[in-house]
Amino acid sequence: MGEHLEDDDIGLQQNPGAIFNDINNEAQTQHYYSTVNAKYVCKMRGWTFDPQACSILVVMELCELGSLRRVIAWDAGHRRVKGPRRIAMMVQGAKALRVLHFGIWKTSDSFERNDTCIHGDIKADNFLVTADYRVKLSDFGSALRKRQSRVKKDVESGLTTVQLKNKGTYEYTAPEVHRSKDQYSEASDVYAFGIVLWEIWTGGEPWVINSTRSSEAYVIGQVVGCSDILLNLDEHHVNFNGGASAKMPSYLRTVVQSCVNPDPVARPSSHDLVRLLLEVQRRFWAEWVREQEGRAAKPQSAADALNMAMLGEPGAEHW
Repeated sequence: MGEHLEDDDIGLQQNPGAIFNDINNEAQTQHYYSTVNAKYVCKMRGWTFDPQACSILVVMELCELGSLRRVIAWDAGHRRVKGPRRIAMMVQGAKALRVLHFGIWKTSDSFERNDTCIHGDIKADNFLVTADYRVKLSDFGSALRKRQSRVKKDVESGLTTVQLKNKGTYEYTAPEVHRSKDQYSEASDVYAFGIVLWEIWTGGEPWVINSTRSSEAYVIGQVVGCSDILLNLDEHHVNFNGGASAKMPSYLRTVVQSCVNPDPVARPSSHDLVRLLLEVQRRFWAEWVREQEGRAAKPQSAADALNMAMLGEPGAEHW
């Protein structure tokens, strides 16, 4: 999957040197974390400048199905991506976030956290999906490695925050980021991923009302000071494809609710989130298998068995 950036989008004509530095930093950051774990982070092959078109071409590994947002939008009209596969994609996305927040996995109990990163623009558009529905994190244009940045420590909350050069997407921006003049943290990444979890399950698009994207001011008004962001989000989409999160299994809804908690300290870390979603996956899979067995009037064919195996059966936890 490649990305084509026009000069109008990136201000190339105004400051080409700064743009080249930005792209180079993005490439180095994405390359580093895809080296840490290529299973969950999309490999960036490189980038080049086309002088005739006056544009930058970013080259990444091929992810045949395109963005997660595209898969969700396609499936909203088809409903062919079954529940187990949806939850498997949630787990993979959370593991990608854990790669950034915790660095290199060393042993079963500890992490090497010398070089951790805040992505700053977690959204469904920035996850790419392979032909076999594996989810990989991409687009590190807003990402900042902590050791390369000035870190602030909030005395009251204990959160470590950084100010990113490029702002994230407002529909996915945590309320504390709106209040703090764009101070991002691992907790704000988890908030954004909570919105992605909601999308994967419901098929909805956050804060899009009657096919119209809500303004930034409107979205900020809906999340800042709101005590139940998930409920508020649902109320804007209750008629969308019948897909409010009330139709989630209660144990999954609890996890999503924790991710979008207005209090960043109360949100799970990405490591804890992986564990929570693995438990959701195991529980949902057991229920799914029982349901399918109850419906089966005859033994499964080989093709049916293969389809079941590809739906996202939980496996052993590993980095």
